[in-house]
Amino acid sequence: MSYNGPIRIGKITCMPGDIVVSSMEGIAVIPAHLVEEVVNRVERTQLRNLFGKSRMKEGIYTAGEVDSKWTEEMEEDYKQWVEEYRGKNK
Repeated sequence: MSYNGPIRIGKITCMPGDIVVSSMEGIAVIPAHLVEEVVNRVERTQLRNLFGKSRMKEGIYTAGEVDSKWTEEMEEDYKQWVEEYRGKNK
């Protein structure tokens, strides 16, 4: 028995500082040194999905446009949308 030492969850070894995330589908272990990168990527993905859904609902873009490589105009629209979105949610 130890304090702040490695443990096993099923077949996975977890080290101190690792983040364990679970859902009905399974468990993910994020090594401590990757947590910031993973959180940032998840936030960007969620924002892009929210942007795409809202623009489709507004009739600005089609699903085909949102689900393919974005044009420079869409990227610029997204950047402006993110600034407004973050300003409203502070």
